[in-house]
This record gives sequence, C-alpha cells and structure tokens, in this order.
Amino acid sequence: MLAISEAAVRAHIHARRSIARLFAIGAAAALAVALMPAAAVAASPTSATPAITSGDWTQFHYDLAHSGYNAAETTISAANVAHLGVAWTATTGTEIQSSPAVANGVVYVGSLDGKLYAYAVGCANGDGTCTPLWTATTGSAIHSSPAVANGVVYVGSEDGKLYAFAVGCASGGGTCTPLWTATTGSWIYSSPAVANGVVYVGSYDGKLYAFAVGCASGGGTCTPLWTATTGDRIFSSPAVANGVVYVGSFDGQLYAFAVGCASGGGTCTPLWTAATAGILIQSSPAVANGVVYVGSDDGKLYAFAVGCASGGGTCTPLWTATTGSGISSSPAVANGAVYVGSLDHKLYAYAVGCAGGGGTCTPLWTATTGGAIQSSPAVANGVVYVGSEDRTLYAFAGGCASGGGTCTPLWTATTGSVIESSPAVANGVVYVGSCDSKLYAFGLPPVAPATYHPLTPARILDSRDHTGGLGIFSSHVVQTFQVTGQGGVAANAIAVTGNLTVTQQTSAGFLYVGPNSMNNPTSSTLNFPAGDDRANAVTVALGAGGTLSVTYAAATLGPTAQVIFDVTGYFTPDASGATYHPLTPTRILDSRDHTGGLGIFSSHVAQTFQVTGQGGVAAGAIAVTGNLTVTQQTSGGFLYMGPVAMANPTSSTLNFPVGDDRANAVTVALGAGGTLSVTYAAATLGPTAQVIFDVTGYFTPGS
Repeated sequence: MLAISEAAVRAHIHARRSIARLFAIGAAAALAVALMPAAAVAASPTSATPAITSGDWTQFHYDLAHSGYNAAETTISAANVAHLGVAWTATTGTEIQSSPAVANGVVYVGSLDGKLYAYAVGCANGDGTCTPLWTATTGSAIHSSPAVANGVVYVGSEDGKLYAFAVGCASGGGTCTPLWTATTGSWIYSSPAVANGVVYVGSYDGKLYAFAVGCASGGGTCTPLWTATTGDRIFSSPAVANGVVYVGSFDGQLYAFAVGCASGGGTCTPLWTAATAGILIQSSPAVANGVVYVGSDDGKLYAFAVGCASGGGTCTPLWTATTGSGISSSPAVANGAVYVGSLDHKLYAYAVGCAGGGGTCTPLWTATTGGAIQSSPAVANGVVYVGSEDRTLYAFAGGCASGGGTCTPLWTATTGSVIESSPAVANGVVYVGSCDSKLYAFGLPPVAPATYHPLTPARILDSRDHTGGLGIFSSHVVQTFQVTGQGGVAANAIAVTGNLTVTQQTSAGFLYVGPNSMNNPTSSTLNFPAGDDRANAVTVALGAGGTLSVTYAAATLGPTAQVIFDVTGYFTPDASGATYHPLTPTRILDSRDHTGGLGIFSSHVAQTFQVTGQGGVAAGAIAVTGNLTVTQQTSGGFLYMGPVAMANPTSSTLNFPVGDDRANAVTVALGAGGTLSVTYAAATLGPTAQVIFDVTGYFTPGS
C-alpha cells in the first residue's frame, strides 16, 4: 500500500513553492535583473542529426549516472564566470520546473503549460528573446526533464504518460506529434533515462517502468518490458550504471534493480534496498566510483556501496552527512567531492571518502543562498552552479573553502521567480528554467581585443618583507594583493605578465595565482619540492578591483612558504598598447659560444646584448617573448633580464640551485636601442654561469 495520501504528497512538495511565489510576486517591483549582455552562444542547428557531442548535456543531471558533472566543458571557468550575462531568454506558457537538456545545437525544456519546447542554442544574443523551433503538447503539466538519445526526445507528463518525439519533428515553430506514448498508473514527475535501447522512468503509482525505445511508432501506445514496484510514489529520476537502475521512492528507500530483471511485461524484484530515516526521497541518485549518493527529506545525504547487498538484501550506508533541513536536490559528484543543496538554503560540499563504516561526515564547505534549494547542482570546469528559491542562480568555485568554511559566490544572476529547475552547462553556456515562465541562457560576452604594455620588471609582492601587504603563506589559506596602481600597472588593466617565485617552502606543493580567491585551487601555476627556490612566468587575468589571489597548496595544512611576484607588463581592453608578432623560436644569445656577442657571466656583472634585428625581431619592437636558460652555474642564485642594466637587480626572472639546468619563459620590455640586459646574481662575487636566450616573438606599438 501507498503510505501517504495524494493530498499530503502535494502539500509536502508544493507548500514551500507557494510561499516562495508569494514572496516573489510581492518583491518583484523591488528587484531588478542585473545581468550584463552576452555574446551569441552558437550557430543554429542544421537539419541533420549528428552524434551527441561530448560537450552536450543530454538529460537530467548530465549523464545516465546523474553525476551532474560535464568534464568536457572548458569555456567557462572560475577565472571568467563572473563575466557571464544573459545571452537570451525564451518564454513559455507558464512556469518551468523542468531542467533543460542540450543536444546537437538544440535546447529542450518542459513547462507546466503541458508543452515541450525546442530552441536553437544560438537563437538570439545580447539578451534577445527566442522563439521555439517547435513545440509538442502533452495532456498535462510537464515537471519531468527531457532526455535526448539517438534522435529522439523523451519526456514524462503529469497526465501519466511518457512521450517520445523525433528531434526534428517540426520546424518554424510548428507543433509535433509523438512517435509513441506509454501510459503509467499516475503522474510522471520523474525524468527518463535512456540506456542500451531502453527508457526507464518512475511514476507516482509507485512503479519503475522500462520501455523499449522502438516499442511503437506512428503515435502508437507502448507496453513496458517490465515494471518494478516500490513501497510508495516515485518522484526521483532513475540513474543507470553498470547494469543496474537506481531510484528513490516516497517510502524513504533507495532501490537497485538489474537492467534485465524481467521481460514481457514481468515484474522485477530489487537486487537490494536501502532505507533512509526520512518519510520520502525526492532526490535522484548519483553513481560514481562504486558509490550511490542520494538525499532524503530527513536532511541527510547518504552514500551506499553499489554492491552493498544482493538477493533483495538491505544495505547500510558507508556514511551519512546531515544538513539543516530536508534534501530535494540531487547530488553531483566531481573531482573527489559530492555537492548537494538543502531546504535550509545552503549548498554543501563533502569529500567522497569523508567517512566509512556508517560514520557521519562534516562538509568541506557550505555556501548560503537566500532561499530553499530544490535545484540540483551542476559542475563544470571547477565551477559549481545551483539555483535557489530566492530567484537566483549561483556559481561557486569547487574549492572555494576548506575545513567547513563558508563560500561566497563567484557570480549570481537574478530571474523573475524562484528557480527549481536544475542548471545545464554545455559548450560555454549555462541554461536554467525559472518559475517566471522563462528559460535563460547565460554566456560570456565577446572577447574584447587587448593590447600589451611592457614594463621594467618591478617587485609588487614579497611576503618576506610584506611588500604588497602580505605576510608568509600558510598551506591552503589564500591571500589577495593589489596589482593595478602598483609597479606601473594602469588602473584599467585586465591582465598582467610577470614572474612568480617561491622560496623558503617547508613542504613540497604548488602555487596558484589567479583572479579568484580559492583555498583549494583546481589548477597550479608553479610546482616545487621542499627547499628549492623556483620561478615561473605567468600571463594572468586580474580579479575584481585589479587584484590577484595566491594560494600555497601543500599536502596538509600547516606548511608555510614565502611568495614573490615581479610584474613585467599588462594588458588593456583597447588599442592603446602593443600588438604581438609570433616567431619561429631562434637562439640569439648563448654565452657558451658567444652567440649574441657575450661570454660567460660573472656574478653581479650585468651584460647587454642586441635583440632587434636578431632572430626576426623588427627594428620597431618594444618588447619580446622568449625562453631564458641557465647552465654550468657554479653557485645557486638567480638571473635578471630586463631593459635596464643592473649589477644588483631588485627582481628575478629565473631562480636555480647549483648544477641544475633551468629555464623560464619571459615577456620583457626592450631597453634603449632594442637591447636586453642580463645579470647573474649569486650570494657572493666570483661564481660564473652560462646563459642562453631563445626569442619566440615580439611586440610593436599600436593595435
């Protein structure tokens, strides 16, 4: 028997929704949409139906395992997500709770007006309004999220039917008729999953259904391959991984069924079940690395081993994690972390192996929004996106805090009503539906042309003496310093070139430098062992207010390091600077054989060589890029390269120990007459070194 009445179920699901809508209506006049315009996001699709591309988001929570993680997304990152703006919006007949799917240049989404909509991904730009390629009408509201596979779009409806439409079933705003439909015993809120020729979907009649993808045609009606009965209604969307279908039920249990557990309309028994302490499970399971994660309305996230039982046995969790309220959100799993939203208004991040033996986990970090989170997080390229009932879509860095810290968003976007739809991130665009009856597409603005301004190298950060206002760095504690206005960097600079150096590090690790503050960065700028001064050239975008953030990341908390940054130039988003000309790399200095006219370098004795006119560098060049190498050094030290000859330089380009050939890339301004000066600096006078420079390009003034 079903344990809860229909009225109670609807009340449980929709009570918060109604409150949120009343708030949204009352506050609508007071809140403005503050979104910068964005570029066109892609070309319109052709009439052909190519294979799904790796960057697409073809179903609820990205893939069959419901990982919520698009590893193929590389366009939007933590460094540029703050520049997202509305590329376009599309209005449906009423609110959107369905989550969008993206496949082959088309975005599909359902609406509570009972229609499935198809839009070209590039249907408008600059905050334009789109009209659909086609629509398809079902018999009732669509809460279900569409799934696209092999040229067919599948979606469930509150009329209790699963629909299959051809992806090119109409054009020019036409109306589609289904290839086939399949009737279940009650509403379908669950989103279908398509695997190996079978479509799986849950129904409010408490059953999981399996239909063959070609079970009928010409608008015919399908019968199931098999069904599987749970103890109550199914709102959860099934996940499929390694021959098993996982789904949650309103009886508070997670079920695992074999994909071929029956045929001919037979009834399946579960491989195993796992009970939560909640009354019901709305959350959809996510499967990754042998573990199934699911949330419950008891406010807990559960982790179960995929093979935790067999023969209909009952599983106990590997671990649980408690949030402040019920969990309707479905977890996302990426890069060793599990992300899930809660009705307590918070997004939580947990380490995938945060506990064992049924233990309780504490979060890596949390992030607070202004409303309940029913939206499921999406992860792509180090950024976590989630919607909230405060009408806002949020973006957080995946490693934005540690030790249970609290994160601030990298970016937010406000819509006209609550967001229950889960975002999809595909091919450089973030899509999400809102209860304001709109589908939103957020993209990056056109890339502004930038020109380069070379500088005499200047030290603007040295934690050893608090240059730049920062002290010693502790592992996994980010620090931020001002760049614009320092060392000659203009106020309107958008990026800089420079040299990042580490010294006195007590443990091996890496440095991250970038525009965003991250305690647990997902990329590295400079890697090093303990006790070895090292440097690396960087070209890096500036953050808000013209700043850069630096993190020293060791294997554990506690180790320390000193960090140095020498700026060598900057970029501005106009034509006031210099234009770059790449060259085939050419050696124009080698003190071993007097290439460039110089011999062996002695410590603290500057030498100057000609650059313009050599290796293809034009006479009017004002700066060059290249590779600086040291060899045969008799003592540890550093090399300085710059436009001015200095026996005792105040910045470094390349740091090294004795007897270790090392190189570093450089972007450096030229001195008077198109020359460069190099100094080898050791602790004392007397040591010697051989120096090599290969030029790779040059800058000329003007755009």
